[in-house]
Amino acid sequence: MKKSITLFMMVFMVTMGFAQITINSSDVVAIGATATQASDTTMRSSSIIGATGSQTWDFSDLETHTQTSIEFIASAGTPYEASFPDANLAAVQDGSFYVYMLKDAEKLAILGTAGEVDLGIDTLDLNLTFDPADILIQFPATNGNSYSFSTRNKIQLSGGDLGFPTFDSVRLVSYTNSSVNIDAFGSVTTPLGTYDCIRLSQQNISFDTTDAKAFGMWINVDASDVGDTTYSYAWWTNQNGLGFPIANLEVAGGAVVGATWLSEFTTSSREVFKSISMDVYPNPAAERINIATEESYDGIINIIDFNGKRVASQAYSGIFDTVELNGFLNGQYLLTLQDKTGKLLGFKTFQIAR
Repeated sequence: MKKSITLFMMVFMVTMGFAQITINSSDVVAIGATATQASDTTMRSSSIIGATGSQTWDFSDLETHTQTSIEFIASAGTPYEASFPDANLAAVQDGSFYVYMLKDAEKLAILGTAGEVDLGIDTLDLNLTFDPADILIQFPATNGNSYSFSTRNKIQLSGGDLGFPTFDSVRLVSYTNSSVNIDAFGSVTTPLGTYDCIRLSQQNISFDTTDAKAFGMWINVDASDVGDTTYSYAWWTNQNGLGFPIANLEVAGGAVVGATWLSEFTTSSREVFKSISMDVYPNPAAERINIATEESYDGIINIIDFNGKRVASQAYSGIFDTVELNGFLNGQYLLTLQDKTGKLLGFKTFQIAR
C-alpha cells in the first residue's frame, strides 16, 4: 500500500500518469469537439474490470468492430430543439441522430434523443425523452464520491409503425433507479494511449411498462414485476482535453456483454489528441533500458524513482535511444517522454532487477 501511495504522489509531481484526478464541468466535452467511439464485440483480457482503489487497467487489446462518429454542437438550430428546450449541447451521431444534453456546473446529463432509425426497408422517426435527465457524470467527480438518481424515459409511436394498426399509439416507458460510485482511480491504457482516470461504477435497476391507446383511452398492456439489473463501468480522464469516457464496459448476468472505447478525439481547432506508441525494453532491465517510438520525436527522457525523485534526464531524438542504468538501485521506475515544450508524449513503468 505504501508503495502504491508513493507511486501516485510521484506521478502527480511530474504532472502526468497515475494521479488521482478530479473532473469538473470545464473538463468534459464542449461545442466543436468530435469523438469517434469504437465497439468491440469480442471479450478478451480487456474484460477485466479490476478491483477498487488505486488500479492500472490494460485494455490495449480492444479492437474496432464498429465505429460511431459523434460531433458536439450547440442545440440551438438543430431539427429537434423544440422537444428539448433545456438542452444547451447536442451530440450528432453519424450525421443524423441527435442526443440532447444539459451541461452545467453540477452535471452532464442526457435529456433525450431524436432522429431517424433505419429499419432496413424503411425509416422510423424516433423521439425518446428522459424526465428527469439521465446523468452521465456529476461534478466534481473524484475517487470516493457517490450519488444516485432516478429517471424515466418514454417512447411513443403510432400503432401502425409497430405493426399494431388497431392501436392509435403505443407508449413504451422505462423507470430506472441508478446508483453511481467512483470507486477506483489510476491509469487506463487503450489503443488510443495511456491516461490518468477515475472509474464510475453504475448499477441500474429498470422497470418497463407498455401502454396502448385505443378509442381515446390508454390501457396497460405489459409491466415488469421484477426490475432488470445491469452494471456499467466508465473510465473518464481530464488529460489532453479528452472530455469523453476513454472506455466503457457493460455487464449483465455477471458477464461483460459489451465494450466501447474512444478511438479518436478532436477539438474545434482540429488538433487530434492521441498518445504516441512507445516501447521500453527489456523489462525487467539490468544494465540499460531501450526506448523505441514508431515516429521520430525530439524531446526529453526522464526517469523517476518511486520516491518521486528524477534520477536521470537526457535528450531524445529520432526513433530510438538507450539509457544506461549503472548506479541505479533495484526497484520500480517510471520513464516519461516529453516534447521540448514539456508536453507529455508518453510514459512507461519498468523494473530494474539484477
